[in-house]
Amino acid sequence: MDRNIPTSSKLPPGIPPCTPEQWYWAEKYMCLSKGRPPGDRAPVRRGNLSCPVGWYWKGSNCIPSWPSSLRIIIPRGFMWDQEQLVCRLKSAIPTSNTVSLTASVPSSSGQSSVRCPPNHWYWQEKQICLPDEGSNTVPPVNLGIKCPTGWHWYKNTHCAPNRPSDIGAPCPDGHKWDNDAFVCWPI
Repeated sequence: MDRNIPTSSKLPPGIPPCTPEQWYWAEKYMCLSKGRPPGDRAPVRRGNLSCPVGWYWKGSNCIPSWPSSLRIIIPRGFMWDQEQLVCRLKSAIPTSNTVSLTASVPSSSGQSSVRCPPNHWYWQEKQICLPDEGSNTVPPVNLGIKCPTGWHWYKNTHCAPNRPSDIGAPCPDGHKWDNDAFVCWPI
């Protein structure tokens, strides 16, 4: 959901210019402060509502921290409500906070329930095929998130393990795992 973001010099008529510490959010015709408010580290769940990765609560709506966070990364088990600008919990999702991360690798007979391309393995948790050699891609710095040791930033959406043996790896020091977003948030 990438969008062209006008700078303060290219704002629509009638919109006051944004300050250098702000950027223009065309979705709501307003200037927003760059970054998150002090002390706001991660999308906080409010009952059945949450914010996307890189967004935070402002009143009863979620707003993006930066123009680059306009790509909406929805926490697992939620769906995006474009009208209200929040993520809503899918009603059929269990409320357990524990998630078991599993990998599906070929059995000794070489068979697997899912066929991946050569030199790939199947990650059951996200139902995707990942390359055997992994990746060294990291999350965008401005999101303030990291991936666990031995994991990489997968297609601008979440962290993914490089190998089945990396599943369950810890987050870097000073970070905590988010089971919904599959990222490590600063603590």
